[in-house]
Amino acid sequence: MLRRFLKDSFAYSAANILSHLVSLLLLPLFTRVLSPAEYGVSDILQAAGSVMRILIPLEISQALARYYAGTKDELTKTEYASTAFVFTAIVWILYTFASFLFSVPFSNLLLGDLNWAGVFRWQTLALALNGIFFLLQLQSRYDFRTKDFVVSSLAFVIVSSIVSALTILLCGSGIRGMYYGQVAGSLFGSIFALGRGWHRFLGGFKFRRLRELLIFSGPLVPASLSVFIAAYIDRFAIQRYMTLADVGVYGIAIKFSSLMSLLLVGVASALNPLIYSKHEDPSTPVAIERIFRFFLIAGSTILCGFALFSVEAISVFTTPEFFGAASVMPILVLSAFLGSLPMFSPGILLAKRTKVVAFITALSAALATLLNFILVPVIGIAGAALSNVIASGLKAAAYSLCGKKYYPIHYGLRSFAFLVAPISGSFLYHIIGSGKPWNNFIARAFAFVFFSLAGAWLVGGKELISLISGIRSRARKVR
Repeated sequence: MLRRFLKDSFAYSAANILSHLVSLLLLPLFTRVLSPAEYGVSDILQAAGSVMRILIPLEISQALARYYAGTKDELTKTEYASTAFVFTAIVWILYTFASFLFSVPFSNLLLGDLNWAGVFRWQTLALALNGIFFLLQLQSRYDFRTKDFVVSSLAFVIVSSIVSALTILLCGSGIRGMYYGQVAGSLFGSIFALGRGWHRFLGGFKFRRLRELLIFSGPLVPASLSVFIAAYIDRFAIQRYMTLADVGVYGIAIKFSSLMSLLLVGVASALNPLIYSKHEDPSTPVAIERIFRFFLIAGSTILCGFALFSVEAISVFTTPEFFGAASVMPILVLSAFLGSLPMFSPGILLAKRTKVVAFITALSAALATLLNFILVPVIGIAGAALSNVIASGLKAAAYSLCGKKYYPIHYGLRSFAFLVAPISGSFLYHIIGSGKPWNNFIARAFAFVFFSLAGAWLVGGKELISLISGIRSRARKVR
């Protein structure tokens, strides 16, 4: 299981790394053309789109993941896949039609300005096509067609980036160009994914399969809405107490902190199918615990890097209008890291206790909402970032405590305790060294190496040595 995980995780991470690298390379160009207010509009529309991704398909993709991976009969798998695909396509088409019809009042409600109606329509189309593309990619993941997933992801990234760059920089389309690119990229990616996995969608539309899927996914809708609230309430709080420009600056910090997603998405994409298909194997909990150690090592390294080099990153890739993002970037990376930990506590979902999931995420969302509206008026965008850290940490703890009841995995507190020291050290260095003459690039580079190696050794020194030795021995055999 560990070998399959490492292979698939590398492939999924590579695709996401390329996606984020392209996004970062385009950032210096876009920040010189688009204003912070336009980035703020983009962030608000993204937040609204995240709600629609939950409400429109009713989280049927999560149900497909659970039932498809847990079924061995090929005909039944095809019925689940084709039913989910037809349902998803129909509901997104209906949503697009309704959104185009009421684009003016919707844009006024979200952005307080009728002039954004045209942008809202293009965002709606991009959202619908991306929703269908997401389901097709999910199908390739649970068929273990890793290469197809990677190629379709690359098709999306390349096409969307080229179209966005050409329309924004050469045609002067402004923020609409971002959605032109997403529409084109989703179309190309979907065509490829559907062409490679078409045989899985020949099972027709079965109402009994739809009923099974929706019974599972129904309770997850409020849970996922709670996840959305916890993740996006910060933008609305900033918009409420500050300005769209501040939302744009905060959004740039989130864009950089999403580099943590390179690790998270790759791990989740490889880990979830393995857990669902092999959870009955007695060796699986031990394998998950080993994967978790490597995840902590990689995560702590990324956290230390962001804490020490956030100023340089923002200075290189953006203009002075966005430099304020550097102060909250490390905090947002920590929030993303803590928010990913529930995937290592699969017991609740394996036991199909979706109501427990809904309860935990609702509490997390309520806490995030309360903290945002208390802290943002006091300390600005830093308050939004701190609210996310607190809510994400408590949610991860709740998942771990409840998940042990249904699927025990013995992580122990030792790894977490050891991890606190190097991460805290890098954050303190970032705070204390800010503006000091001795805090130059070379000093921060030495600090990064020290804190990263300390974290890796304390959390899983023996595991790391064993992994490196295994890689070396395999390399010798290849030679």
